Amino acid sequence: MKQRFLKYGAAMIAAASLGMTGCAAKDLPAPERASFASGYHNRSSDRFFCYSAPVGEFGRTTLLDYESMNEVPLCSKPNCNHRSNDCIVKRLNGNVPMFGENCIYYFVDDTPYLKYNDDGNPGRVYHSELCRYDLRTNTEEQLQAVESEVGNNCYGWMLYDNTVYFVAHRYNEHVDENGFGYSGTNTGGEMKLCSIRLSDMQLTEHCDLYDMEKLRQYYPLAPNSGEVYMKGLYDNKIYFNVGFVAESNGDAHYRFYVTYYDLTDGTYHGTPEDYGNIDFAGTAYCAENALVICRLGEARIYRKGMEQPVELSDAFFNEHTDVTVLDDLLFCDGEVFDLNTKEVREPEIPNDAFGFPKTVVAKYGDSYIISDSGMQENFEKIPAEQLLK
Repeated sequence: MKQRFLKYGAAMIAAASLGMTGCAAKDLPAPERASFASGYHNRSSDRFFCYSAPVGEFGRTTLLDYESMNEVPLCSKPNCNHRSNDCIVKRLNGNVPMFGENCIYYFVDDTPYLKYNDDGNPGRVYHSELCRYDLRTNTEEQLQAVESEVGNNCYGWMLYDNTVYFVAHRYNEHVDENGFGYSGTNTGGEMKLCSIRLSDMQLTEHCDLYDMEKLRQYYPLAPNSGEVYMKGLYDNKIYFNVGFVAESNGDAHYRFYVTYYDLTDGTYHGTPEDYGNIDFAGTAYCAENALVICRLGEARIYRKGMEQPVELSDAFFNEHTDVTVLDDLLFCDGEVFDLNTKEVREPEIPNDAFGFPKTVVAKYGDSYIISDSGMQENFEKIPAEQLLK
């Protein structure tokens, strides 16, 4: 079950000259230490919001400039129509990249193909390339091959400390009674955390992100629905939502539990001790300044520099909830929670075309940036005093 949740990770995206006037990018500032892209979003703390907007048959990777509120494709070529194969927007095919110094990083998948093994049985072969695109010269370099799919399913990737971390995915293979592979699905397959160190292109396989054999013992629909989403970096830990379809009392629901990989010691945490009684929860927000874990009826907010988390109760909170934390405020479904006093307010947030409150995605100066709920459309900038009055 693929879902386009509105998620954000801290990233440095580019200077205003990047594509804003159709000129080549010049003198871009150094990126922040971590650049996380969910596949659909990547934002900076103060300048830009990068997102994938649906256009025709594919998404178009676009920048929103907080200052001007202009939205432009991520391409600095003059007069480019963004349809040719040498355009970076076309190359990204709707994905959002990681940002480095004067360049972007992303994965491009090849079409899987069948290959016979030593026993004469066919199996699918997967292949993806880590690429780097120089925004000053508009040239691409292929850096490292990976024998997995990485780009097409947008499970998240992150550039951190000169290393690219990503979810490597191999399809769930279906075979006949003779062991011949005849089909594959993009859910329920093998999913691992891997990394590529940019200094020497060393590829490292860190850990499996779920144990499908144990999951299937309690959740028979998991083999055809299991997925793992990278959510971002907090406190030197990469957080994930492990999702799959679970049946309960005859009903099927897509559920999450939270895991994380500790970069300090290279250990993976959160795997259920009792698969029959999983602590279902979801990472609702993950950035350098805050981590929010939501369960049914409650949210737990961890903040940098605070010893104890803030616990909030609200009927809207559940493992699928999306929130945004800016300063000492948590924005959620048209409500604002003060993390110091736990006071709840209903700010003057306009509704989108479907009648849902718009989503607060960022703060710029004394204003908030909002967009349609769950979508990357119709951005507005509203003064904080107006929004929170």
